[in-house]
Amino acid sequence: MTGNRPKITIQSADRYAVLRRVSFWQHDRVRQASVLVAGAGALGNEILKNLALLGVGHIVLVDFDRIELPNLSRSVLYREANEGQPKAEIAAAALRAINPDVKVSVINGDVGWEVGRGVFRRIDVVLGGLDNRQARISLNEHCWLTGKPWVDGALAEAAGAVRIFVPPDSACYECMLSKADYREMSLRFTCQGVALRGLMEGQIATTPTVASIIGAMQVQEALKLIHGQPVLAGHEILYDGQNHSLQIAQLKRRRDCFGHSTLGRIVEVPEFRAAYTTPAQLLARAQSDLGSDAHIELDHEVAVGLRCSFGHANQEIFTPRFRLRDRDVACGVCGKECTLTMAHVIDNRSGQLGTTLSDWGLPPGHIVRARCGRQSLYYELTGDIGETLPWIKVEPKEETSCPKKSES
Repeated sequence: MTGNRPKITIQSADRYAVLRRVSFWQHDRVRQASVLVAGAGALGNEILKNLALLGVGHIVLVDFDRIELPNLSRSVLYREANEGQPKAEIAAAALRAINPDVKVSVINGDVGWEVGRGVFRRIDVVLGGLDNRQARISLNEHCWLTGKPWVDGALAEAAGAVRIFVPPDSACYECMLSKADYREMSLRFTCQGVALRGLMEGQIATTPTVASIIGAMQVQEALKLIHGQPVLAGHEILYDGQNHSLQIAQLKRRRDCFGHSTLGRIVEVPEFRAAYTTPAQLLARAQSDLGSDAHIELDHEVAVGLRCSFGHANQEIFTPRFRLRDRDVACGVCGKECTLTMAHVIDNRSGQLGTTLSDWGLPPGHIVRARCGRQSLYYELTGDIGETLPWIKVEPKEETSCPKKSES
């Protein structure tokens, strides 16, 4: 029944006409915003759907998984015919069909290792639809180093949680973790820090209803951040679907937490690209800027050799450790795990200087640290940004830096 309530007429030519009536709505802010979504599972589907309906201008979607039939009961963007296809690609196509105004960029990869920090620098808000702690730690590190707020979501049957992290002053995701959490995560890796097969991905029993609720809450927080409104930074919102209760808890910021680092001086280098620039070229630039003793420090280790503990033949390899699985480091004779020889610095003594930065495990648009004594610079592989984020026009800039941590 409408009673005597006045009838509201809406211009049919404007798909955002109702949204424009929202008291706080600033359409230009929403249209120009860039949001990175990590994960395209049940939670990611709900996040992405809402972002598209709202007309958020630019979405970067990161996921390395493929669609399976059990996904269909919780994922609104997928269909049975999509089985076996990349989640990110199919979700992106669905978003474009929902709202052609939205520009979607896809990264088929692991958010921990295959998204350059130069990409994060150009994002307004990050939303996590992840299912394991290790991935969340990686996302937290990227966001803190680049000073970007992120909203984490977590599901558990008929319950869920939303956590809001805003660098540099709020608690971060790692502030929440206990020693027991780190011990549990260590069980996913061999003694050499290599991932065990079948243990990297979580299988969460949940419903599409709770995913819809948590995803909507995450997007609502993103909207507030886009509009410059206050958010519950450093808080966790707990939802219990059985009792329809909400609890809000403040997360304690640990002063000794390693997750609060930020990047220093960043030099954008438009001629550098991960797939084409060699370590020798990057090293030469660093030595020109910092001195002949300059070297490059990687965020990860690269395996350069295998040694069997039982005296069988040694083997030279060249693979970033995060790309290795337990079968890759087993001795071909006895089957036991080999000892790895690692490198995490590129200098004049390094081998493989004629390869590419991609071969060394650097993703497109990454930011790499160069050091000489107490001096250091961060070089951005800026030549990749225009391809990864095609709506951004890359122009040479002066040195920049990410927000520094406050003294409090």
